[in-house]
Amino acid sequence: MESARLRTAREAGYLVTKGGTLHNPEWWGYCSKLKLPYVVVVPRREYATVRVDMLPTGRDLSEGEYKEVVGMLIDSGAYDTVIGPESLASGDIPIEQAGDLAAALVRILHKP
Repeated sequence: MESARLRTAREAGYLVTKGGTLHNPEWWGYCSKLKLPYVVVVPRREYATVRVDMLPTGRDLSEGEYKEVVGMLIDSGAYDTVIGPESLASGDIPIEQAGDLAAALVRILHKP
């Protein structure tokens, strides 16, 4: 049976995890099946980690997506960020901005 967290993730396009883990096999499988970016938010006390992995889509970030994503991360105040052609992770997003950032990333990266 599907968890409420996974149902919410399907509607939002990103998963909010518990326990500090960036990997959720059920969410990864869902994203892989539909070729969607794997977007996860891991909340902590004041900050959250936001991770995007393009591997389930079968494509890399385009140059335009890359520039837009970097701009969004800079605007959010992120400084502890790793970005590559297939993935990005930022571990210092203010907790109150993490959901909005993840939703914006979903809008940019989901391709029909």
